[in-house]
Amino acid sequence: MPMTKAEKQKAYRDRKKQQEGESYLEKERQRTKAYYVPIAERSKTDQEKRRKKVRKLVQKHRERNRQSTIEPSTSQPSQQVESTSQEQERAADFCFETPSLALNMGHNLVKTAEIKRGNAIRMLDDVLKKKVMTFDASFLGLDSNDICSCSCNTEIKQACHK
Repeated sequence: MPMTKAEKQKAYRDRKKQQEGESYLEKERQRTKAYYVPIAERSKTDQEKRRKKVRKLVQKHRERNRQSTIEPSTSQPSQQVESTSQEQERAADFCFETPSLALNMGHNLVKTAEIKRGNAIRMLDDVLKKKVMTFDASFLGLDSNDICSCSCNTEIKQACHK
């Protein structure tokens, strides 16, 4: 099957890299830098086009990073792979249907407790202070970091499976 133009160009660049080495790469860097125009010197429409393009590239980059964090690479030491598999098993136990709801509920509970504590301090109400303190102790006993990390992991998995 004949090569496409892109394949021919890639093969040519690879040959040049092997033949000339670092000098070719330096020439390529200088050549591509010559095309760069600062965004402030572009027209408004060109600025918007460039920014849209950069946003898409950043979005793709972040998506690749998310997928690489979900799938552990094989080059990691066995100890880290074991810990990630344990974390995945643990996360599988705590999957949420709507993870953002868990995050919002936890955040709302903390905010409500802070408001109640502030009211208790302003009103000098010792009984209300004790109630708020016992709630804080029981809620913090749930380890909100686990809830947060599990719900975030669930969100990432759902985003990848769309």
